[in-house]
Amino acid sequence: MLSPPLLKVQKLKLYFNYMHASSVLQYFQFLFIPFYTVFSLFLSC
Repeated sequence: MLSPPLLKVQKLKLYFNYMHASSVLQYFQFLFIPFYTVFSLFLSC
């Protein structure tokens, strides 16, 4: 078994990884929507 402090650190690491992943996904979504609209407009011409 892990000691409680180490377990706490691992939980924090998991939490930060989760936060980082969600922010990266939001950032990609934020970038993807304008690119996609421009691309679809370009294709429809």
